[in-house]
Amino acid sequence: MDVANIHADAPYKFDMLMEGLKESWQLDQAWKGILADLMEEHPAPEVGEYPQFMVMETDHAKKFLLDPYMDWAEGEGVPIIDDFAVDMLAIETKPWDRFGMNGAFVHLKGRGDFVAIQCLEIAPGESSAPMRHLYDEVFYVLEGHGNATIQGPDGIEHSFEWGPRSVFAPPLNSEYRLFNGSGSERARLASGNNLPMMMNLIHNLPKGC
Repeated sequence: MDVANIHADAPYKFDMLMEGLKESWQLDQAWKGILADLMEEHPAPEVGEYPQFMVMETDHAKKFLLDPYMDWAEGEGVPIIDDFAVDMLAIETKPWDRFGMNGAFVHLKGRGDFVAIQCLEIAPGESSAPMRHLYDEVFYVLEGHGNATIQGPDGIEHSFEWGPRSVFAPPLNSEYRLFNGSGSERARLASGNNLPMMMNLIHNLPKGC
């Protein structure tokens, strides 16, 4: 190691360091001046006061503490059951035009705002309307027998039969339809889905529902 060269370069390196610190201080002062000018032109509001463009006058403008799913559910015209435990075979259902069969909402306490259950009932010899949606859904058959048709992304239609305690899930965004195979008895199914989460994310009904 050449000690002499290190000492010889020291004044030069010190000068470079001081020049850098000076430029940094000047830049800092410049930013402080800009911020001071901005504060003078746009003074901070008094406590409790906000610029008009920040004032949210309605719930729909606020977009906070809203529940688009519940707003939608209340407008569907079918019963909404909200309880800790529910007998899915005994609850009342009413005609649900959207799905072409009877239905009811079942909201269990503690479900949060991302999952829900709907009770769907197909009259003897009838079928649901064609359905297609962008939320995940799993069906559990409570009673009755029937079949389902599902159109895959390749355009090919698949079908299968279901009965009590059957579980099935239509692929996402695939059109499907449910048929009651009995001419004398109802078929009742429970649909567990994440429709609330989807609807509350986009504040609208997913296309195709």
